[in-house]
Amino acid sequence: MWKKAIAAAFIAMAAAAPMQYAQAAPVQTEIEQQSDAAEKNGIVHIVMLRFKSEETADEGFELARVAFADLQKEIPTIEDVKIRRNCVAREGNFSVMIEMVLSDEETLDKYLKHPLHVGFAQKCMPNMNGRASFDYPREK
Repeated sequence: MWKKAIAAAFIAMAAAAPMQYAQAAPVQTEIEQQSDAAEKNGIVHIVMLRFKSEETADEGFELARVAFADLQKEIPTIEDVKIRRNCVAREGNFSVMIEMVLSDEETLDKYLKHPLHVGFAQKCMPNMNGRASFDYPREK
């Protein structure tokens, strides 16, 4: 008997819950807040690459240094670029990290489609076994 009473209470709560939330004032989500901040302050774009060997990681690091220096010259709204080589060889670590400060989301689109970026990716992909990227609004 008590099980039926508890089940009925849960069903009643679940039925009432959507109405309570629907009546609440709209709240800007964290993603919307970050998008607004990115529009005002720019974007930090991070890419991490995992190469298949130390040798190919060294080659990828040098390719990145050249390609991204050239990209920064060709796209003036790329405000800063840092290329880092991992210093601790450990299972699961990435080999190379590229950190870019972009003035806006439009710059990210230009960069992703730019022939220097596409060429860099095509050269590195056969020697990689992992890639991750992350974008967040720059803090001013």
